[in-house]
Amino acid sequence: PLRSRYLTCLASSTPDFFVQEIATQLEIKEFHASYSFTYDDQNKIVDITYLYNENTAKVNYINFLCKKYKFHPESIVFVGDSLNDLEAFNFTKHGILIGRGNDALKKASWKQVTTLKEILPILL
Repeated sequence: PLRSRYLTCLASSTPDFFVQEIATQLEIKEFHASYSFTYDDQNKIVDITYLYNENTAKVNYINFLCKKYKFHPESIVFVGDSLNDLEAFNFTKHGILIGRGNDALKKASWKQVTTLKEILPILL
């Protein structure tokens, strides 16, 4: 599996509780969510805390990982499917676009696939 060869991380523009659940199910120890909710005593959402600007959140996370593990951004393969992944594609130079994307994502991507299963042969 990829985990035996690569450090696998999850960065998503979805809320922290969702990202944490996915990371737990996939046994991914390193993960990042762009925002979190604050709840009141009745468990109702009272506030949203954004950790970074949506367009820079993933690049900031990549920078954090690079410092923590002493990686260079170009040694990271970043998989994404939407416009908020564009800066990460440009930053790592190894963006894999899943799906159709738009022209900017296609231009910035290193590879393009239609399904997650197609990524494995690229990385092995």
